[in-house]
Amino acid sequence: KSDVPMIQERMHVLWKHSAQIAAICFVLARRIKGMQPEEALLIGLVHDVGAIAILNYIHKFPELGRDEVALEETIERMRGELGAMILRKWKFSSSVIAGARDAENWTRNRVGEPDYSDLLIVAQVHELLRKQKLSTLPPMEKITAVQRVLGEDATPEKSVEILHEAKAQLDEMRSVLRG
Repeated sequence: KSDVPMIQERMHVLWKHSAQIAAICFVLARRIKGMQPEEALLIGLVHDVGAIAILNYIHKFPELGRDEVALEETIERMRGELGAMILRKWKFSSSVIAGARDAENWTRNRVGEPDYSDLLIVAQVHELLRKQKLSTLPPMEKITAVQRVLGEDATPEKSVEILHEAKAQLDEMRSVLRG
């Protein structure tokens, strides 16, 4: 909550984004052997905690938030490491911490089975796909998490199916959160 309208609006957008990413992570995790959907949901919800800390700081020093472009650049540049620091301090698991740090590391390259950071990256790709903002991403073949999470059969149709499933899950989450 904030009495500064720009910060309040940014917090609202951040909450909606986190809830959507959490729902997609939950849906994806149910498709992958060895992944815990509840852990994926948590990672999706808290992955942008660093942005909240920055917005909270701006709330205390509103003059720093007057330049919205600079504020967005600051959030983009610092939220991952700051979020990881906060989650480490709060003693979250290493997978939750890594999720905050790597959430937008589109070209993260690793070998092996998908992990929760891969899942989070793919969830964010799907959200950008839903919003038709793919121009902010590198070419899809460079986002190796997609192949690790969705396998060789990663198709637009499979993505639409995942988004549809996530919408139903998000509607259910909203219902639970409202009581």
